[in-house]
Amino acid sequence: MKLHLPSTLLAGLLLANFYTVEGKDTCRLWLAPSSIAPPNTVQYGIYAGVDFDKDDIIPDVELAIPYIDFFVDGNRRSDYTTNILSYLEQNMWTADYSTSKFEGNISTSPFVPGIGSIGNYHALIANADWLMSASFLREREDITEPGKPHLSRGAISNVYNMTMVATQKIPAGMEIFPNFGDMWDKEEASTFQDKLTRTDIMEANKVLDKIVEFYERFESEMSEEMKEDMLDFMLDKILGAAAGSRAAVIRSLIPPNYRKLRKVKEAGGTFQYRFRDLIRKTKWLEQNGVCVDTMYPAKSTIPAAGRGAFASRDFAEGDTITVVPTVLLGARELMSMYEFTTITFSTDGNEKTETKRIDYDRTKPRGQQVGLNYAFGHKESTFLFLPTAPMVHYINHNSAPNARLQWSTHETMNYDKATWGHSVAEVMNFKSNMVVFEIEATKDIKKGEEIFIHYGDDWVQAWDEYERLWAEKYENKPWPLRAEDLKLTFKEKPYPVESGTGNSNLLPSGVATACFIKCDSVPDGTPRETEDGTPIQQFTGPGGYSGVYLKMCDLKERHEDGNGSYNYTVTASINSDGVAELTQVKEVPHSAITVVDTAYAGDLHFPDAFRHFIGIPNEIFPQNWRDAR
Repeated sequence: MKLHLPSTLLAGLLLANFYTVEGKDTCRLWLAPSSIAPPNTVQYGIYAGVDFDKDDIIPDVELAIPYIDFFVDGNRRSDYTTNILSYLEQNMWTADYSTSKFEGNISTSPFVPGIGSIGNYHALIANADWLMSASFLREREDITEPGKPHLSRGAISNVYNMTMVATQKIPAGMEIFPNFGDMWDKEEASTFQDKLTRTDIMEANKVLDKIVEFYERFESEMSEEMKEDMLDFMLDKILGAAAGSRAAVIRSLIPPNYRKLRKVKEAGGTFQYRFRDLIRKTKWLEQNGVCVDTMYPAKSTIPAAGRGAFASRDFAEGDTITVVPTVLLGARELMSMYEFTTITFSTDGNEKTETKRIDYDRTKPRGQQVGLNYAFGHKESTFLFLPTAPMVHYINHNSAPNARLQWSTHETMNYDKATWGHSVAEVMNFKSNMVVFEIEATKDIKKGEEIFIHYGDDWVQAWDEYERLWAEKYENKPWPLRAEDLKLTFKEKPYPVESGTGNSNLLPSGVATACFIKCDSVPDGTPRETEDGTPIQQFTGPGGYSGVYLKMCDLKERHEDGNGSYNYTVTASINSDGVAELTQVKEVPHSAITVVDTAYAGDLHFPDAFRHFIGIPNEIFPQNWRDAR
C-alpha cells in the first residue's frame, strides 16, 4: 500500500501502476462530511482510507485549471460579482502553485479539484502539502507534436501532475488538511486558538520524537522510578528552559506517563492523540462517505481529448463511480476575457484624490477562460458549477458513454432539492456545497477502461463547428513553438545567452527563460555588485523547484560545469528585505532553468480555442435556474 517515491521519479510517474488498487474493498481516499464542519453547515472533507507515512504520495494527482487575470477589477462590476469572486478566491491557489504562473498580466489562480479544493484548513494541523517539483518538473506528454497544430491546443489545461504528499503520518480515518500557507495561519481563527497554535503542535512533536529516541536508547539501563523521574526532569527543566512562555502549552500535549509516549507517536503525533475523535472509523466512512479512489488519469483513447479518466476498479451498471460536490459560479459572463485599460477616477469628486485602476476594455474581447470547458452548465442559465471531486476533470465526452451525470442520490452527500425553488442569485448567496452531482455507471465497466459521459447536444454541435473551423484554418499548417515544446530541446542542449560563446539564437516569440533561484551573499573577497551597481548574489539552490522561487531571468553568461552540463550567470528580480531588486546571480545550474510562456502568448490564449461548458441534462435542470432564456 505504500506510495513513497523519490521526488525525482515523479516526472516519469506511471500513473496506471501508481493507482493500482488491491481489490475492490480497498479504498485509499474517502469523501465525507468534514470532521470540523460547524453545526448545520454543509462542508465536506477528504479522508485517508489507509495509513500514509510522512512523504508518502497521496493518490490524487490532479489537473489544475488556471484562471488568468480572473480576479481583476474588471470583473468586480457589481456587489453581486464582487461577492462571487470573494467566494471563489477561497477555493483557488496563488500563482506560485501553477506552471502557468506567468500567463497573465496580473495574476494566475489555479483551481485544483480533489484535495486542492475540498481539503479544509485547520489552525492546528497541516498534514499534507504540494510536492511542487512533481508539476514543475513533469515530463512533456506526447499529446501534441512540437510545431504542429492539434485540436486540443488551448482547449485543455496545460497544468497537470499536481501532487500532494503527507507531511506527517496520517492514520486511516484522519481527514487530510492541506497546508494553505502562512497567510491563512495568520488570518484564520480556531476554537482552540486561545490555548494552542500549529507551532505548538509542531514543537511538541519534535520534543516527543527526542524523548522517545532517548527512551529507546537508554530504557533498558533505567529503573522504573528513574524512567518516571527522567521524564519529569525533561518536561520541567529542559523544556521549560528551551520553550520559554510556551512551555506549559507544549507540555500539555505530551503525556506525563512515559509508557504512553510511543502510543502518541504511533497515533501520528500529539494532535492525533489529543483529538482522537477526529479520526473516523471505516464503518463511519462507509455509512457517511463515498470512496473517491475510483479513477486514475492517463492519455485518453480519444486522440483530441488529451488526458482521460480510467477506472481503477470494476463497476457494475448502476454503481456510483463518484459523488461530485461543486463550487458555485452564478455569473457565466465572468468567464469572458478582455484586453486591459487603465481608468482614472475619483471617489469623492476631488481631482486631487484621483486614483487609477486596471479595468477591462469590453470593446476588445480576448476569448474565455479555459475553466469554462471544465464547468457544468446549461444553455438557459447563467449558473456554472465547478466540480471538486478527484479525477472528475479528466472524464471525457463520448457519443456512446458508459456513465452519466445526475443529481447525487447519496444518503449523506446529496443535493438540496430546496434550492430548486430559489433563483440563481439566491442559491449563489448560500455559498455552500448544496449542489452535488454524481457520476453513475450506465453499463458494466472493467478496471482499466476509460470512463465517458455525454456532454450534451449543444456541446457536440459546438465541437463539430470547432473541428470544421480548425480543419479550414489550421490543419497541416505550422504552429508556433511553445514552452512545453522547447523543454525537450533544452533538456540537454544549452540555453542561449546574451553574451559569450556558443548558441546565441533568440527564443521564439512568446517564450522566455525562468529560473528556480534561492540565493545568498557572495563569499568574502569577491565583488558584491557589478560595474553598473547591480547587486551580485550566489546561487544556493532551486528551492525544491517550488513556484515561490521561480523568477523570470535573463541569461548573461554560460560555462561548462565540469560534469557534462552548464552553469549560468543570470539576472532576475530578487526580493531583499521585502523589496524586489534586479540582481545578478552566479553559478545557476542548467537544471534550475526552464522556459515559460509569457503573458497571453501560450496555447490557452489561442483566439479560436474551443470553449463550451459540459451540459447538465435538460430533464434534471431546475426551472428557476433558467435565467438566460
